[in-house]
Amino acid sequence: MEFDEILRGHGQRVPIRDALFDVRAEQLNEMGENQGYLIRAIDMTEHYNRLDQAEMSAHVDALTGLWDREQFKISMLDELYQNGAGTMFMMDVDNFKEVNDHYGHDIGDKVLRTLGTAIRETCQNEHLCGRLGGDEFCLFLKEITEEAEIQKYAKKVAALYKEKIALLPDHVKSSMSIGAVVVDIGKHNTARDTFEQVYRSADEAMYRSKRNGKDTWQICTYHGEAEHGAQPV
Repeated sequence: MEFDEILRGHGQRVPIRDALFDVRAEQLNEMGENQGYLIRAIDMTEHYNRLDQAEMSAHVDALTGLWDREQFKISMLDELYQNGAGTMFMMDVDNFKEVNDHYGHDIGDKVLRTLGTAIRETCQNEHLCGRLGGDEFCLFLKEITEEAEIQKYAKKVAALYKEKIALLPDHVKSSMSIGAVVVDIGKHNTARDTFEQVYRSADEAMYRSKRNGKDTWQICTYHGEAEHGAQPV
């Protein structure tokens, strides 16, 4: 006999393939003879779902709802291992200390949440995004290495940020700088220090953008040598 679905206590029908069970077998004996087995299957789906949610929430930045540094790192390395190519953006708020000092920390937090929202909307569940700490944010474009596509995403996230910043109280003025590093290392070639190397390259590109007037972007290669000059976003 085969079953295609289970009926949960609240009346919900769930396909067997979408459920997780704790299955135990108990032998049935009568007068020392095996009469068969009693199979107990306990639906553990909701239990494991709650555990997964708890584990994920432990790696989510409380202020912005983006992944924290460790979860972003794990996800980016996994993506590179599987597909071997992509582009990492490093982004931060220009003169963030001055924003905090002038407008106060409550507005400073709103600025960070605004950038987080702009990055999330740019990802649209297709790419990876996270907050590394402070006003440092990151975005990893899966399998995107062409300059035209990179420019498109840089302009999109910057435009969204400016659009949303304009809605904050106190007429907050803020811009962001972007460093993008193209990674093309081939499948299954990630090493223990891959993330740190890519991070340093993107960070260096971002600070070159700042030295070139801020509110800009710059692309570099994986080893950190600039390929293009800073351009306005």
